[in-house]
Amino acid sequence: MAPKDVLSDKPLIDKLGVKPGIRVAVINIDAPLFLASLRERADVVVGEVTPGTEMAFLGVDGAEGMARLRELRDLIARDGAVWVINPRGLKGFNSNDVMRLGRRRAWLT
Repeated sequence: MAPKDVLSDKPLIDKLGVKPGIRVAVINIDAPLFLASLRERADVVVGEVTPGTEMAFLGVDGAEGMARLRELRDLIARDGAVWVINPRGLKGFNSNDVMRLGRRRAWLT
């Protein structure tokens, strides 16, 4: 069973836009329940991204991990998506850093 958002009855997997049968890459994420719910719905590859992958989940715990976005940009399907996941409560690195570095590292040349 897919984890649900505590403020909604909608499963998290639906909120993230994971469609049945798509190809999903999971990188640097150790979340067994999340992976299980992804596998129920999608073709999941852990640790590897192949050309044309429709969606990727990238776990980062600092600015260094954001460097992978440039690689993902060239492998993800044109209308695909990349979700960057970072742990809450890290000192010196938060979602604002993810957004700022994501713009700079992945999409600007």
